[in-house]
Amino acid sequence: MSQKPGDLPDEFARNPSRNKERVLNDASPTAHLICLPLTHPYLAPDNEQNGSLYLFEEKHERDTLAMTLMQRFALPPDEIYRRSFATVDALLPAGNWSPEERHVLRRIIHATGDPQLAPYLHFKPLAIEHGIQALQRHTAIFTDVHMVAAGCNRRWCDALGCSIDVLIAQEGLEDMAQAAQITRSAAAIIKALPLLGGTIVVIGNAPTALLALLDALDEGRCEPPALIIGMPVGFIATTESKTALWERAYPAIIVEGTRGGSPVAAATLNALFSLALQGMQQATDPAFMQWVNDHG
Repeated sequence: MSQKPGDLPDEFARNPSRNKERVLNDASPTAHLICLPLTHPYLAPDNEQNGSLYLFEEKHERDTLAMTLMQRFALPPDEIYRRSFATVDALLPAGNWSPEERHVLRRIIHATGDPQLAPYLHFKPLAIEHGIQALQRHTAIFTDVHMVAAGCNRRWCDALGCSIDVLIAQEGLEDMAQAAQITRSAAAIIKALPLLGGTIVVIGNAPTALLALLDALDEGRCEPPALIIGMPVGFIATTESKTALWERAYPAIIVEGTRGGSPVAAATLNALFSLALQGMQQATDPAFMQWVNDHG
């Protein structure tokens, strides 16, 4: 009779270590050894064997196919979240980050799945503090593209009383860019210059947007933002734009080099959201604040 997924054969129950060795050495292409954690929701608790793993043998492909992919690999949402950040913490290299900087870095690595980003993330002194204070003052947030805004946690943003506006969504940019022979992203920054002072500006796509912002600041055509998150991605003018930002005195967070992008920029902003909420003196919804603390 075919063994049902999740059931353990009598031979395994008598000697699980020997059975494990036999299965691992079985040359049959249809032999499988599947290991699932004790907390897996689809396995019965009376199948616990060998301390921390369920081990069971499936000798035929039809038995393997009887398990869905969800049964084999999925976990409850909170468990996925917990294990993901445990993995991030295990992969993070040692560094001289402050607790707040490490918090931002964890969110970025969680969002991108790329721990190799760690040495390329740089914070200007007090950049995080400036960002948190601005968010707690309900400042406006401007992103260069829709994808950055789409990745932001709107519940946290709304709880802080902040707004998010997408610069590339402004009207008339096509004609403005064509007339000046610049990108629409650069035109979007130029058109919004009167609005950007004291805000948080998040550049997660176009290096020309960051270059246009820095030119305007150099020429006194714009009041400095409270924080610039400079994380454009690509190979043309990307490194140069972030180097130029780093050389100036404005509060900034950057990803050095050609790396960056909307997921990285949005993860940075979400990390600041959670830090700002955790730092609030009064919480009108204790359950929500507990959720922020658990998931921040």
